Amino acid sequence: MGNTGEIRRLIEARILSGQLPPAGTNETFGRRGGGSACACCDFPIERSQLEYDVEVISELGPQATLAMHVYCYHVWHQVSLLWPAKAIS
Repeated sequence: MGNTGEIRRLIEARILSGQLPPAGTNETFGRRGGGSACACCDFPIERSQLEYDVEVISELGPQATLAMHVYCYHVWHQVSLLWPAKAIS
């Protein structure tokens, strides 16, 4: 994982490109990391770390499950709260 500024820029770029949805009404589950790449920063989520699995929900039901470091999840959520205002300006 990088520093907060790097992670924030990665997340903003991924939301803008459509690689990562903005946070919304998603189901989130925590578990021990299993080595998956984090959807926010691409670094592996080690077994010694907690992993958040985020089910991306649409009107059609669950579309994907995204693995995230807990820290990256919180940055993603913060960026998403500001996203509509930033996207307009």
